[in-house]
Amino acid sequence: MPKTYMISYNLKSRNRKYFDMLRSIQNLNGTNIHLQDSLWLVKTNETPDTMYQKFHKILNDCDSLFICELVPNYQGLASPADWEFIEKYTFR
Repeated sequence: MPKTYMISYNLKSRNRKYFDMLRSIQNLNGTNIHLQDSLWLVKTNETPDTMYQKFHKILNDCDSLFICELVPNYQGLASPADWEFIEKYTFR
């Protein structure tokens, strides 16, 4: 059963690979939304470990990455389209 994850990263290295990271996230099996600059919500059957292994190939030691399962206990400020996606795709 797919779960929803928050993926956040900070690419600090000189050899920033934003497009590689973007493609890697978009290529996960599931639905996703680019919610903020370096923050994605992804609903997928993949585990944090398998996602980490894919992303780790892109990142350098000075970069950072955080992957966390998201539960339906949230609040914030976002566009109507973002809220619609969150309500429709992340927790159903």
